[in-house]
Amino acid sequence: MDTKILSDIGLSDREISVYITLVRLGATTTGPLVKASEIPSAKIYEILDKLIRKGIVTYVIKGKIKHFQASGPRTLLNFFDERKVALETLVRHLELTKKDKLGNQATVYEGIKSIRAAFYELFEYIGKNSEYCVFPIGEQLGTKELIKFWAQVFHKRVEMKIKVRTLPSIKWHRIFENFYSEYKLFEIRYVKQQFPTGVFIFKDHVLNILWEEKPIAFLIRSSENYSTWQEFFEKQWAKGKSL
Repeated sequence: MDTKILSDIGLSDREISVYITLVRLGATTTGPLVKASEIPSAKIYEILDKLIRKGIVTYVIKGKIKHFQASGPRTLLNFFDERKVALETLVRHLELTKKDKLGNQATVYEGIKSIRAAFYELFEYIGKNSEYCVFPIGEQLGTKELIKFWAQVFHKRVEMKIKVRTLPSIKWHRIFENFYSEYKLFEIRYVKQQFPTGVFIFKDHVLNILWEEKPIAFLIRSSENYSTWQEFFEKQWAKGKSL
């Protein structure tokens, strides 16, 4: 039986050994427990006390002698619930702190994993049933690396029902038709002009991606910069053509 998960929720090796032994033995005194768990008798009460305080061991007194027993194994799930609640509270606090302390800022993301994480964070920021706009990356969109990258990113996007409007150059029509046109919540209009590439316009943010040998992205948080790019996009969108 793999008990590593018990370490992950904060139990020491000795605590795990005592708990598992109690599950196997049932209600018992410290003598058999020490023998079966191979925990030094000088430490057994200290460990039992910790497990009792954690709520996963109880005891009854029979003839003035304590008999210890493991609580129902499902009580272990409470550890995950409590930690989840604590983590969610911490995350909300950190998000509020971040919003309070961050004004305009620029963040650099290096590498595919880092850029993918940036998209996931931006999706959470703009929320479900929202939208962002794109002047897309160029001909690299036809490479296996980027096709795979967008498949992963768009899976999350579609789950959150986030719409994309994108304005590729007409010369990339075949790439989009072959690899991207079937995605849900993905609207394409083509333009004859060559606009700056790799510009992703989110609420209050603009992400610029340079897809080179080592991809790098620059995220600028600025309401003014966002408004400028969004206004420019909408003007060009009105001129774009669906094919």
